[in-house]
Amino acid sequence: MADITWIAAPVAVLVSGALGWWASQRTIQHQLVQKERENEARKRLVFQLLRDEIELRWKGEIERYLRGLLDRDPIDGLERFAAMELKGDDVFAFKAVSASFVDYFFIGNVRLVSQIVHGYLLVCDLIDFRSFVARTFAERRITYQRLRLSLSEEETQQRLSQEYEDDIAKFWKDLSSKLDAIRKRFDEILAQLG
Repeated sequence: MADITWIAAPVAVLVSGALGWWASQRTIQHQLVQKERENEARKRLVFQLLRDEIELRWKGEIERYLRGLLDRDPIDGLERFAAMELKGDDVFAFKAVSASFVDYFFIGNVRLVSQIVHGYLLVCDLIDFRSFVARTFAERRITYQRLRLSLSEEETQQRLSQEYEDDIAKFWKDLSSKLDAIRKRFDEILAQLG
């Protein structure tokens, strides 16, 4: 009888250890499957938010307005551009991904996350550019007021044209190229969102 107990005890320990290991593996596997489902649901949500932001917000409103400015006279178009309210929150999903890109590793596509961050930076560059154009046009208005004290309207306009012609031409070209760069990046992102 002692021989059986001596053999049964290690066998029972081995069997209970194997059962414990098997149970833990099933629990781990279940947790992995659950985590994968959660990540897939988060990924679908983020992709839908990005699609809506590109298609509805950016292309549907912001870009359409900005492209419309390019159909105007450069001075009028740039003055309207300088006066518009443009901020990073206008592309909130891009801002959220960019602000905590490490948290978006679940997307599973490092290149796509990088493109999203780059797209947001392009929008931020446009916002900075708008601020620069606004400052230049504020200076232009001050110059106009100063010149108007001593010159006729025609002479004032000629001097303004001479003084700001190169800036305006460069701004006009830069606005178009910045919009093209954002469109290209957003289209590349949109193609990957499925």
